[in-house]
Amino acid sequence: MFQTDLSKKVQKALRKLPSETARDSFEVLFEDLTIRGVYQPGWPNYGKLKGVKGKYHCHLTI
Repeated sequence: MFQTDLSKKVQKALRKLPSETARDSFEVLFEDLTIRGVYQPGWPNYGKLKGVKGKYHCHLTI
């Protein structure tokens, strides 16, 4: 298991997501990150940010 934390900024943004599907996708991704860590090759649109060490980015499809 990996330590995963949600900042207040992310919590606020989650409440503003345009659909329940997007929120559900985020919850599943967050669970995967907690269980498997930051490397998520099975998630579409997920990858390392170029030029930034240890930072990843994901687009959730809605």
